[in-house]
Formats: sequence, structure tokens, C-alpha cells
Amino acid sequence: MGAKAIGDNIQVSHLKKDKVILIASQAPFIRQPPAVKLKLSMVAAAAAAAVVVVVVVVVVVVVVVVVVVIVVVVVVVVVVIVVVVVVVVVE
Repeated sequence: MGAKAIGDNIQVSHLKKDKVILIASQAPFIRQPPAVKLKLSMVAAAAAAAVVVVVVVVVVVVVVVVVVVIVVVVVVVVVVIVVVVVVVVVE
């Protein structure tokens, strides 16, 4: 009786294993939402990368504009100083 009970348990455990294997073999069909979630996360990552690129481009453009403005201001100041010096020397 005891041996039969152990044998029954082994058969049940084999059945459970087969069921687990069957479920595992169907996993690609069962787990569609994670695949969709993965695609969404890829889209989100691509969107985040695009935002980062846009921010970097905007920052670079702002820096270039600031540098150009500074250079123009320096050139104007130098020209004004030179003109004032020339006018003072000529008089």
C-alpha cells in the first residue's frame, strides 16, 4: 500500500511536469503582453533618445549664439576704443 502511494505520487508529479512543460511550450502565445510592453519600452527609449538629441542640439545652438554675441560685443568695444584713441590723437 505504501509503495503504491509513492508510485501514485510519482505519477502525479510526472503529470505535473508534463503540464508545466506544456504551459512552457505555450509561453510565447501566453506572454504577448510582455512583448507589447517591450515594444512600448523600446518606443519610449527611442523617444527619450530623440528628446536628448533635441536638447543637446538646442544647448549647442544657444552656446554658439552666446559666443557669437560675445565676440560681436568685444569687436564693437575694440572698434569704439580705437576710434576714440584715433580721434583724441588726431586732435
